[in-house]
Amino acid sequence: METPHDPFDAIALGLPRPGPQLATSAQVDELMLGAFFPGRPARSSAYKLGVLAKLRLVLQRERLVCPYAQGSAEFDAYFSGAEEGSLIANGYMESLA
Repeated sequence: METPHDPFDAIALGLPRPGPQLATSAQVDELMLGAFFPGRPARSSAYKLGVLAKLRLVLQRERLVCPYAQGSAEFDAYFSGAEEGSLIANGYMESLA
């Protein structure tokens, strides 16, 4: 039986590209701590989960599916966070070069 596929996931976050992991879980955790430092304006848990999802997608090659319903505020926050996660991941990859 075929595994269900969420087409919006593939469009919005992309499927992981083949290749080695670029960061360990500990390194991703450090990036999250750096992004959400004390004193930064608070962000929702959905936003933070979106940042983490994008970091794991880009740096650890994990396929992720948004856990929130389309049209919900959490869904929007998740994908806003994913945009920030993309910026953080790009900065991390540039630091490796």
